[in-house]
Amino acid sequence: MKRERSTTPEPEVEEVEVLKQKGSFNFRDVSALKPEGTDQRETDNIETLQFVPAPEVVVTEEEIIKDFDRRVLDLVKQRLNINYPGAAEFKVGEEEISMDEYKNLAREFHVSLKERLMESHLEYNRSYKNLALTPDYRMSIKDEISFLFDTKLQELRTRHR
Repeated sequence: MKRERSTTPEPEVEEVEVLKQKGSFNFRDVSALKPEGTDQRETDNIETLQFVPAPEVVVTEEEIIKDFDRRVLDLVKQRLNINYPGAAEFKVGEEEISMDEYKNLAREFHVSLKERLMESHLEYNRSYKNLALTPDYRMSIKDEISFLFDTKLQELRTRHR
């Protein structure tokens, strides 16, 4: 096979002439000079630069408990929304509950589940320092509400008749 030559022109190579100047240059030592308006203390020097760690955020046990409490309540409400016709998460075909039933069930489930989970946490830990709504806790809350929903709803309805 015959190869064809490329028709694109080769780039022209410019010849660069290095110019050398002759003469004497007066280089003065400028290391001691500093810009006007600066103080020696204001300039950074690699030898004096120090790393200062960011301040540690301190979260109190009270804040941890409040956050856990809010998260448990949010999850309880999310699960009960499936049964409340006014909620976006409502599922047709599920047992419908009224606003009063929703409030009472949410309060009852929230308090009992939060206390039980906090007690469970303290069985293995000395404090509430690492208390969080873990995936296991989330599943436990959803399962218990699903399991006890009918029973609690019937109790609630018989109390208010």
